[in-house]
Amino acid sequence: MALDVAEFLWCKFVSSLQEAESELSGSISISVFKSIKNLISYFKSIKDVVKEIDIMPEGYSYSETIRLLYDLNDALAECRIFAHECNELNKKLLLFNPFTHYFIQRMKTRLARIKLELEKMGTPEEEEEEICSPAEKAEDTVSAQVFGFDEQSNEIEDLLVGGGFGFRAIGVVGIAGVGKTTLVQKVLQRETVKEKFSPIIWVPFSGMKGEQQFSRFSFETCVLGERIVGLDKLMERLDPLLSGKKYLVVLDDVCRRHINIQDRLWRRLPKGSGGAVIVTSRLMEVAQKLDLVVVDPLDREVCWRIFEETLKNNEGNLNMSQSKTLKSIENEIKDQCQGLPLAAKTLASIVPEQIRELESNRFLMEMYIPDELLMPDLDAEPVIYTPTCPVLVFIDMKNEKLGRSLFDVFCYRLNTKQVYSVLEDNSDSKLKVEAKNPEMVLKEVYGNLEKHKQKGYGFASEIQKGMRIVIVGGDAVVNWILRVICDLKLPEAPSIVPIPQGAENDISVSFGWKQFSADHQSVKLFLDQVLNAEKMKTDSWHILIKLKSTESSTEEQEIPHSLHLFRPVAEGPMQNTDNPVRVSELHGGFWNYFSLGVDASSWNGANCFRPTARTLNSLAKVSVKKDGQWEPLNIRSSIKSIICLNLPSFRGELDLWDTENMKKNREEAFTDDGLLEIIGQKDVWLAQKERICLDQVRGIRFEFIEGAAEFVNMSFDGTPWKKIPLARIMDIEMSYHSQVNILANGVCPAKRRNHDSSQPSTSVRNEDNNVPCASRTDDDNNAPSASRSDYENNAAGASITDDGNAKDKSKKPKFGGTKTFQKRTM
Repeated sequence: MALDVAEFLWCKFVSSLQEAESELSGSISISVFKSIKNLISYFKSIKDVVKEIDIMPEGYSYSETIRLLYDLNDALAECRIFAHECNELNKKLLLFNPFTHYFIQRMKTRLARIKLELEKMGTPEEEEEEICSPAEKAEDTVSAQVFGFDEQSNEIEDLLVGGGFGFRAIGVVGIAGVGKTTLVQKVLQRETVKEKFSPIIWVPFSGMKGEQQFSRFSFETCVLGERIVGLDKLMERLDPLLSGKKYLVVLDDVCRRHINIQDRLWRRLPKGSGGAVIVTSRLMEVAQKLDLVVVDPLDREVCWRIFEETLKNNEGNLNMSQSKTLKSIENEIKDQCQGLPLAAKTLASIVPEQIRELESNRFLMEMYIPDELLMPDLDAEPVIYTPTCPVLVFIDMKNEKLGRSLFDVFCYRLNTKQVYSVLEDNSDSKLKVEAKNPEMVLKEVYGNLEKHKQKGYGFASEIQKGMRIVIVGGDAVVNWILRVICDLKLPEAPSIVPIPQGAENDISVSFGWKQFSADHQSVKLFLDQVLNAEKMKTDSWHILIKLKSTESSTEEQEIPHSLHLFRPVAEGPMQNTDNPVRVSELHGGFWNYFSLGVDASSWNGANCFRPTARTLNSLAKVSVKKDGQWEPLNIRSSIKSIICLNLPSFRGELDLWDTENMKKNREEAFTDDGLLEIIGQKDVWLAQKERICLDQVRGIRFEFIEGAAEFVNMSFDGTPWKKIPLARIMDIEMSYHSQVNILANGVCPAKRRNHDSSQPSTSVRNEDNNVPCASRTDDDNNAPSASRSDYENNAAGASITDDGNAKDKSKKPKFGGTKTFQKRTM
């Protein structure tokens, strides 16, 4: 009959195990479910053990075998129920649950015990077990600092040393994990206790199931130097050893099934020489006849100190970002501890791993720059990973709702020190936004990296080489930050990713970047695209506008943020007067287009450019630079506006050159060829067939004819400047400046019209010297002749000088993106 019961229980276990494996099948990423699946592997290993032995081996009672099989089935049922409960808890997004970890650890211990007992069924002789000595136990128990328990430890010490010479029995009672064992360990280290009691013997009852196992778990075995089976025989040997001595015996973690052992041990201990016994237990009934000390849960702050100390002892070092995450959940951890030191220690072992797992799933480590690498001062190079594709993100906050949403999502995926909100100085936004200045941000980041590079820290060069700068905003914001980057002459030419915000923008569309939603999935997809995007060289063009300066004027107009005023200079006398002309210079730049008189009312309101002289020829003399020489541009009398185009997208239209009129008498256009496409526009504003490619040039100059019109309008890279008094404009000149790296996403218009960006462009000619520039490098483009770049000067505390005021004409002029120009006053 017993054999039939055992066979039934075994078959039930095998069947339940198969069902449990099926329930947990599939790909499960939640760490707790991985732990449960690990428990299932424990059950499978037990199954393999039982296969190798007789289910009812000789020498074992039927009841012992059936007990083990009952225990095995019960453990498996608990695991299946627990897995279901965890699934429900996960729906509520509970982040840290110490009781989950406690269950798993307890179940592992339980299964290990069952497996060990089953293995013994197939082992004829029991192997000797190594047992540590009481001295070793005492050393182990006090190696770590003990926090709290001051009041209770003083109370126990008083009971032990202040009660005369009689026998003392003390009971320490409290719930599981409250720190009863730790409290007693703290008392045993008091000098008064050490001086009064010898020997001090620690008997752990945890895990002990019966009398025959007592000697295996007790330290008296080590004191006697031999193994004795049976409590009576053991006490016979201990009696002479303890008689006449002030011994102290600690019976730790006594539960209900140990009461018989405790009582028998109690009666046999000698009591006439001033010995003492301390019993720790969760049960009040165990210590009801003793001097009772109740251990209450600790204060929240004490538990947090235990957590921190355990974290330090476990060498669970966290980097700065992970430490911030830990700090953000400090209160949650304190609540989870519930005043229990064991919970604090358990959390200290699992929370760091959960934070690392959380960050590995949350952050894009290829782009994430750790805080340590952004610090201004480092005593030594940190031992931490370096991202292969580091990024900085600038987000235009003119649309605050969309901007804040994007800001939060980018901060979730990256370090918050990599994401910045920006707002143009001339923005009409009335929102209170804490915006950063891109110039200050880049100076700080690159200045710190330069310091580290000079110290020989390899990560600084790696970050500079791989840096990518994401700009989320309109063409005007992209233009602004590109000017800042070029003016600062940043090393290693960072790659730019222009992203539209709201309406599609010409620069972003040209390179295949589209607007995306401000949600985690969309931003993750976008950042993955940035990782795989192709770097393309793109020409930069400098704008110089000369204005007549007057002391007072009723016709002053606001200068666009994209143009910066340079200090007045004196030129020759004006016509019909001997007085010299005071000239103010406006500096700027563009990467997509410059237009003059082309803005229709549907784009820029009703006041579009309509000069008194109906043609462009009557408005200005237009010259172009070709082969190093300036020559007049032949413009048809029907042309009334002009576009200087660098990219294949203008006002949302792609491939402006794809008409017969545009293709006549011109070479193939590229974004890195060092040439501007000059396009004439006839009277029909939007008709593509009315556009004519006038020339491809290295530079262009407009010298305005006095009195030809009252006002003139212009626009560049999404920045309009309307109703400029023509009487104040002397001339406008655009010239090739340098190149920037812009990332292209997929098959985009710019890529279809671009050379192989991995090779230097051979079509760009240095027309000042009339020689090819095939050997030009990024450093040549972005740091032409300065011995130190601006961000280095800033980092070193030096002032930044104006290129425009320097006599060295070999220096390329600045775009005016940095605050190195005079304040804009007329």
